[in-house]
Amino acid sequence: MSMRDPGVPIDNRNLLADLIAREQLTPHLKERMVDRGFAEIDLREMLEHASGCRRDFVRGRWVIEARHRGRSWQVVVEPDYGSRQLTVITAFPAGTMP
Repeated sequence: MSMRDPGVPIDNRNLLADLIAREQLTPHLKERMVDRGFAEIDLREMLEHASGCRRDFVRGRWVIEARHRGRSWQVVVEPDYGSRQLTVITAFPAGTMP
């Protein structure tokens, strides 16, 4: 796993865990959680057991690849390296449009 912003790697599990501990959930995500039937604890589990990540088409955002209820999911996040905080933008089953 490797997310980078001016020289700051997130391929370190400790740093990723630190970011996850300081996550922020957007209002959009909170609505989608209800619509898509998952809770904050499910989201945390997806992030903690992520299988990979890649750059999103939106600059500064990353797509975390995870599993939930036997399906592949994608969690879109935006790390703030300065404050060491992770904003979770949305989450959805892979293969569906967000």
